[in-house]
Amino acid sequence: PEEALGPFLLIEAPRLLFPFARQIIADASQHTGFPPLLLDPIDFGAAYMSQVEAANAGSEPNGHAAPEANGAFQGRPVKTYSTVLRADTAIVMLDLAGESLKSGDVLKYRAEVRDRKGQTAQTQDYSIRIAPNDPNAADKKLAALEKQENDVREKLDKLITEQQKIQEKLEKLEEQHKPLTEKIEAAQDAAEQAAEAAAQEQAAKDQATKDQPNAQKPDPKKPDAKKTADAKTPETKPTEKPLDAAAQKELAELQQELNQLQQQEQKNAAEAQQLGEQIKALANDAAQQQLVPPELQREVQQLSEAFQQAAVKPLKELANDLQQAAQAKQQDPKLPQLEARGEQALQNLEELRDRMESVRDATKDLRNDAAKALEELRQEMAQQAGELSARELEALRKAIEALREKLQSLAENESQLMEFTPDAPEMLLSELEKKQSEVDRKAAKELAKAKELQRSEPYQKLRRQEPKPTDSLDQTAANEKPSDDGTSEPEPPP
Repeated sequence: PEEALGPFLLIEAPRLLFPFARQIIADASQHTGFPPLLLDPIDFGAAYMSQVEAANAGSEPNGHAAPEANGAFQGRPVKTYSTVLRADTAIVMLDLAGESLKSGDVLKYRAEVRDRKGQTAQTQDYSIRIAPNDPNAADKKLAALEKQENDVREKLDKLITEQQKIQEKLEKLEEQHKPLTEKIEAAQDAAEQAAEAAAQEQAAKDQATKDQPNAQKPDPKKPDAKKTADAKTPETKPTEKPLDAAAQKELAELQQELNQLQQQEQKNAAEAQQLGEQIKALANDAAQQQLVPPELQREVQQLSEAFQQAAVKPLKELANDLQQAAQAKQQDPKLPQLEARGEQALQNLEELRDRMESVRDATKDLRNDAAKALEELRQEMAQQAGELSARELEALRKAIEALREKLQSLAENESQLMEFTPDAPEMLLSELEKKQSEVDRKAAKELAKAKELQRSEPYQKLRRQEPKPTDSLDQTAANEKPSDDGTSEPEPPP
């Protein structure tokens, strides 16, 4: 074809002839008594591309080709590669103002790539029409998208403000009612001890019955009376030790305040649900925008999905937890857990606001320099991801340290009991058994927390970050062994 004639004559033909010409020159210089003259290899493809770029750049002083009368395409080099790449993505801004286009004019363009051998590939032709006051024009749609993003940001700011009020109230209640929380925990411990003692007493009675020499063997034809009674009698659960009158009154007042908070949280959860639907619509609109790059479209879609998981769902769960804690039959409102969940929900909202701000800035900067806007968006997203990981790991380290301190305290109690028991008077053995049972129960509870923490994703991240942990929960878990009753207990060091 005619368009391939130039590259063939200026690239392929010289490339085929050059080795022969090089050898002829070398032989001729050697036959005259001089050392052979070896010409350096020549990249005819690069030389041809340089000529084409120089010709295109020279058509106008600013490097833009002057339009021809017949409306033919004018080549304008936008990017040159010094090394070979398998794939690349380039964003090119078209200077429509520099084309002196008028209302109603149409600009057609296409992208073409050419390798050093002169081979080319082209996209289809695209058109840009200058339309006056057309609401469906691409720039008008982009302006509408920016307005939507500003509206979402304002509503998100309002939601964060309302959630901060709830969180401040939760923190105040948690601090104010710490003595009540301690009383409730003490009552729960007492109930668990009583249930455990009752179970041990029943087990002793059952064993004594089996050990009686005159015990009659059960008749296989008759139903087992004990099994029948057990089937009729529901399994008893530990009953919490009742609180004193003052504590009951304080608990009732606390539940009234929690009821007010849960009503406010229900409103916040509803607002978050509506905002999530608005962000979802925003992502759908962005996906239809011609002027929004695919990378930015993906970021808006990911923001919509993240808002559902990190905002809508946690706020609904917090509202439900507050509602249950406010019920009169609930003897343990679990204030520390409510405060921690509220803090996490608020932190999630603030992180989503940062992501929303980055997306909004990128959309606004598309008009000036799309490539720069996307690069800044990448940097901001990477920075936010790093800050999030750092916060998660710091919270995890604090949790591990708290668990380690509790386990060390229990280990010290265990050691003291082991030292004192062999020489203890017989009258104190019963009391020592109760203390040992209490230590075992608390240790099993804390070890269960440690195992749950080890299975969490943040802990796995910490393990990958610190490949050789020392004096950590791993050592605690490694020193566990199952006891005779099926629970876990620390194994003494070798």
